[in-house]
Amino acid sequence: MIYLRVFLICILSFRFHAAISAELRLDEQQALLYALEVIENEKLGADGVLTINSAGDELNLRFKAGFGISNSERYIRLDLINGRFNQHFASTGIKADVAYDATLVGGGNSADTYLIVEVKAATPQGADTEFVLESNSYLWLDYRQPLYVKYTYYASAAAALNGGDFLYQITSPIAQSTNTIGTSFTRSFVHSVEFSQDFKKFTSTFRAPSTFMLGDASANLAAVGKVQFDTLITQAVRLPATSALITVFSDLLPSMNTAARTATIKGDFSSVRAFLNQQDDCAGASYALAEYSQTNIVQVSIDELIDYPVFCLAAESKSLAIKRAAYYLDLGFGLAASLLGEVVYDTAAVDLPYITNYANYRQRIILINHAGYDVAYTTQFVAEEVVMGNFQANSKATGIIPAGSTLKLNSDELVTIDPNVPSRVSARIFIDAKPQDVAAAVQILALDSNLPPQTNTLNVIQY
Repeated sequence: MIYLRVFLICILSFRFHAAISAELRLDEQQALLYALEVIENEKLGADGVLTINSAGDELNLRFKAGFGISNSERYIRLDLINGRFNQHFASTGIKADVAYDATLVGGGNSADTYLIVEVKAATPQGADTEFVLESNSYLWLDYRQPLYVKYTYYASAAAALNGGDFLYQITSPIAQSTNTIGTSFTRSFVHSVEFSQDFKKFTSTFRAPSTFMLGDASANLAAVGKVQFDTLITQAVRLPATSALITVFSDLLPSMNTAARTATIKGDFSSVRAFLNQQDDCAGASYALAEYSQTNIVQVSIDELIDYPVFCLAAESKSLAIKRAAYYLDLGFGLAASLLGEVVYDTAAVDLPYITNYANYRQRIILINHAGYDVAYTTQFVAEEVVMGNFQANSKATGIIPAGSTLKLNSDELVTIDPNVPSRVSARIFIDAKPQDVAAAVQILALDSNLPPQTNTLNVIQY
């Protein structure tokens, strides 16, 4: 868990490096962004006032004089818009500097909205001379609107006090709230299963001595998908209490118990062993989900998904065909479920809703192979409850359709149904070919009717 969190922090630190600045530079007009999801869980002051703090220099304000400094007194005035100072500033007001003298002459106390600092220099300084307000806390009056600071440079105390003519002025944002939780939080892959292995093995994408990676599969193992919480942190947002960047997704949900199993993974677990893993190759520490289970929902926690982010499937049964399935992750706090991975049959398929051995019918299934090579087919049967266990697949339920030819199969060549139950089953025929290379139809002749055989063309789909 520890090294995974460190890895995530490193990724996010790199991603947001450009957004990490030592101090706020007013000329850059870039506000610090605070996570609205966190703010709305904060304990606010009277009238909804939010306090933002910093133990470092994130809230320091750095700004250029904008006009020269001389040995005559000039005045810096800083006014907060939608905020108040939440500290008492030193007697210099701004950070002391050998290039000039500074004295706080107005405001600058806790709950004030302004401060005025007198500055002068024995040796004249240029307009690019920088001042720094060493601030570490603000009262943000309405966090739904940005917190601004207006810097004005005056030539006289009276102008600074009364808002008269000025030498330079700039207004810049300090803080802004924003929603940051994104919508995409998984990376998913589609894996196929082997027709030639009766769908009991995955189609291998891993070839030794290559490296088994996320999205790869061997015959018995598939790295199907990965939970990527870092993609939900869409911007470089901060915590109000410290102004530190949020690097762990769970920090965006301060009121949520991330140890509770409120997230769900949905899918078909009846023919596979499903587990979460710490490594992209599914070879690290694991967290079991379900094994050959009829359940289609598994509960997990956010913490477990952080610790074991890779979703893996193992095909270990010698008798069960792997079922076609899609797996979705719902985090349980309002985001739409996201695809975690999918298993498909890379074949063409034909559905037969109704196959019968009824004595007064003759039913024939017609399969046409337009390709210039033989293709294999196999049939999977499905029956209603009363028929389950009372039918048997026959020899031609599996076979070959020769190249460029038509194969005609009588229903009794595909399946035998016990005469004591309704004479009907459904079937899906899988054909190891592209859908455009095959065609199919079903023909029924009623022996007690003078009508000609009824033939219906069947849809061939990619499965």
